Amino acid sequence: MITLKQLAELSGYSVRTVQRVLTGQAHVMPEKRERILALAKQHQYVPNMAARSLRLQKKNFVGIVFEDFNISASVHKLNCLDSLLVENGYFPMLGNIGEQNGFPIEQLLANWAGVTDYVVVFGGLTRNTGDRFRNYVERYPMKFIFVDAGTDDLGVSINVDRSGSVYDMIVKLDAMGYRHLLYCGSLETRKKGVEKAEEDSGIKMKISRIQMPEKEFSAGEKIGDAVMASGADVVFFDTDRQACGFYRYAAKHHVEIPGQIAVVGFDNDPFADLLNPPLATLAHPAQELAQEVLEVIRTGTPAERKPLKMRFLPRESVSR
Repeated sequence: MITLKQLAELSGYSVRTVQRVLTGQAHVMPEKRERILALAKQHQYVPNMAARSLRLQKKNFVGIVFEDFNISASVHKLNCLDSLLVENGYFPMLGNIGEQNGFPIEQLLANWAGVTDYVVVFGGLTRNTGDRFRNYVERYPMKFIFVDAGTDDLGVSINVDRSGSVYDMIVKLDAMGYRHLLYCGSLETRKKGVEKAEEDSGIKMKISRIQMPEKEFSAGEKIGDAVMASGADVVFFDTDRQACGFYRYAAKHHVEIPGQIAVVGFDNDPFADLLNPPLATLAHPAQELAQEVLEVIRTGTPAERKPLKMRFLPRESVSR
């Protein structure tokens, strides 16, 4: 790999100009920026931060790559990890790489090289960046920890078993005496759990479905008539937002929850416990995920891990 000085000589620009481009600073002519970035990529430039990392005690710094602050369940996981790291003497560095925010992922990793030993990658980033993340793992010197990213072959992977958790929830509803579950949704991780329950001869309740590709609040309200026409005594939605939309339908049409129909959501969004009645839901194992990440960072030798289960919170929307 080449040094910053060598990269400057290749580009024909000053070290200061090259450094400004690589750190995302403004006030550099577009043609200069394009040439420098192209050369940096061609020669696989990675900043030499050795001296700085000695001063900063790099082992205490942990990079966290995050993308979407619009999903409250994901933000909750981020907050749990951030708090736990701080409590244990680590200094989290957050990189927000949403399309409209922060640095592109590769530039972010280049800036962190030599500063931290570990980078924690949250959520669906590997799906959004495709095989590029495989190149990042191979190219950069940090160890990568993927949290609930749906991957098992990149660095250390700590995942959540959504489908198994849905199945466990249906088993509990069956034991509570519900006899007809209506599943409203389309997400594969939820569908697999429902399908497993359908195949289980020990579950007595009838299971039916309504395809529901929309994930937001309005979808739950729109589907209200179909839910009530199904004859189900409990309805399960892909998201708490959809379930909340059905609550609005129920209020407008004087449907009693859970008297006429019980309601279950997914994610344990902050508002779920504030509804009337409080919404039963599946909660992400945010604290457990954070503990697993901390263990990997502390030991440096990750053990083989089973996916973590979500917790079913049987609040008053399913009380009998």
